[in-house]
Amino acid sequence: MLRLNAILPGLSILFLVLSYLAFGWYLCQILPNQVGALTTMAQYFQLSVSERVLHIGTLALGAGGVVTFAMLVTKVPLLRFLLQTWFKSDMRTVLSVLIAAFAVVLIFVWLDFFMRLAMILGASILARLEFQGAGYNWWQTFGLLIFFSSLGISSGIVSYTIVHT
Repeated sequence: MLRLNAILPGLSILFLVLSYLAFGWYLCQILPNQVGALTTMAQYFQLSVSERVLHIGTLALGAGGVVTFAMLVTKVPLLRFLLQTWFKSDMRTVLSVLIAAFAVVLIFVWLDFFMRLAMILGASILARLEFQGAGYNWWQTFGLLIFFSSLGISSGIVSYTIVHT
């Protein structure tokens, strides 16, 4: 009889889904504040943007973040090529150091948010290692990470919406 953990590594998938579920819940908690701030900024610049468009845009950015995290965790060959070509000149290297320093400052300012991202990154790396150990190739690992990450974040959003409506 074929066991479930021989097909899919269950514990790492559970960690991945639960970490994304918690992050989806957190995003729903802070989303009204962020949309309110974006609406205020849009009114200040005399732009007519509805809150629905801002909600959809914010959720689309979140989905883009899921794909980006999965790409970073699974070592996309294109990303490696772009980074190698980026650091070929001194000016680009200095610019990269300045951007990295600014990113470190942002991480310390928004430490709560980035600790949640670190939790997601750890769970994603663990799941990736488990998938590769189970014999999945790059595309299968990437697809499974996208699927389970999307499942987790959408479960967090749906569960927050059910509890708070």
